Amino acid sequence: MFSLVASLSRKLRRFSYYRVEDEDRGDHGEDDEYDLNAGKTSRIRRFLTKYRPLGSPLIGWILLFLFFQQIEPRFQAFRCNFIAPPGTNEYRPYNILLVADPQLIDNHTYPSYNPLVLSLSKFTVDNYIYKNYWRLVEHLNPDAVIFLGDLLDNGRESSDKYYEHELTRFSKIFQPERLRKDGVEVFMNIPGNHDIGFGDGVIKHSVDRFKRDFGLPNQNFLREKHELVFLDTISLSNKKDASIGAEARSFMDELVAEEFPHHPRIMFDHVPVYRDGSKQTCGKEREMGTFIKPVAGYQYQNLIDPELSKTVLEKVQPQIIFSGDDHDYCEVIHEYDAKDENGNQVKKTAIEINVKSISMAMGIRKPAVELLSLYNKAVPGKVLEVNGKPIDDIPYTFSYKMCYLPLPYTDIVFYAIFAFFNFLYLVYTCVPRSKYSGFAIDEVYTEPKLLDRIRGLKVKFLAELCFVECLALWAIYCWVFTIHYY
Repeated sequence: MFSLVASLSRKLRRFSYYRVEDEDRGDHGEDDEYDLNAGKTSRIRRFLTKYRPLGSPLIGWILLFLFFQQIEPRFQAFRCNFIAPPGTNEYRPYNILLVADPQLIDNHTYPSYNPLVLSLSKFTVDNYIYKNYWRLVEHLNPDAVIFLGDLLDNGRESSDKYYEHELTRFSKIFQPERLRKDGVEVFMNIPGNHDIGFGDGVIKHSVDRFKRDFGLPNQNFLREKHELVFLDTISLSNKKDASIGAEARSFMDELVAEEFPHHPRIMFDHVPVYRDGSKQTCGKEREMGTFIKPVAGYQYQNLIDPELSKTVLEKVQPQIIFSGDDHDYCEVIHEYDAKDENGNQVKKTAIEINVKSISMAMGIRKPAVELLSLYNKAVPGKVLEVNGKPIDDIPYTFSYKMCYLPLPYTDIVFYAIFAFFNFLYLVYTCVPRSKYSGFAIDEVYTEPKLLDRIRGLKVKFLAELCFVECLALWAIYCWVFTIHYY
């Protein structure tokens, strides 16, 4: 009796299901009323029921994307703050965000890469720079942003057409005009060796393009009783063509006359000043060794030549120098000869900071930026220190600190782990379940073994689930990343 009732019930359910199917397909009589909206609703309901297993994974992907795209960059940015001077109005700071070596990878960076892999790499790196840069700008609200060269990876040798394409890409990430409208000064006029070449390899056409789009490389400005000096030491390193470095040499000669006398000078360039690695170590914050090795190659040189470095220090007479190029952090002290107000020969000190790259593709584990604050008067009782050594001859009119960005590839690792468990979950949903109804009285029910269940895996349905989820993930990816990015 129980078996008979169960059998009739199953038949009725099947009959009801196929009846709905027929109605949805339009198999109905002429006199019957047919609601098109009801048919559509029924199809949507069946679609949602069929792909209901995808609901939980998709929610997980959305939360994961939002965390790494929005929450983590904001959390890391909140940990970064400019060093506030004592008092409120007496020491008004001028805050500067220093960005070094974005060096946007392009088609020339990894020529052996598959085009799809290269496109994915470019987008991943660009998005890393974009989200962290803008979260910092929004949180810090700096008075100025200064870039320290190597804006593009192959700006020096690319064609005009490809250069314009990369320039548009650069502008989408950093949006300098947007910042300028908000009252933030943006200085991008320091060329890197990847922008124009280096020394004897400097390309005139690349220099002209750089000047047109980013500004004149050799300039000085007065900000909060500090003279900001931008110097093109790359062109100065050219020994074959005197016209290449003529502008920079003329600019240095003008600095000797001290257009802004009695103001501390802060110099910004790309390639670091020469230093003796056996005597000048970089400090604990450096990842790659204890000092910068003097190495040279095609269109690059790790340090400016010793003779040129001596000339630059003596003519510019900076109190602190910020440079890029090395991608890693380094903090050293330079001594140089100078004359005091009475014409006597004296020794002066200059601090040099090599700013870390902001990019995740520059061979360092912890990308970072530098925060610089300028005060309108010296803070009494405060002494600058470099690697634990106090610097008494430089008044405390500025302060600086490094700000780390989130660790690269952490999001990718979490995405991979979640994708693995996501796939296992989909496999589990496609394993056939037991059809035991509980009414069998003449046979003994045995639970199918795991291997038997795996053999009965609904491969076609699994592939269908994976395909639908990939489409949904692409839509979510475009929503969270692409729309937000552009």
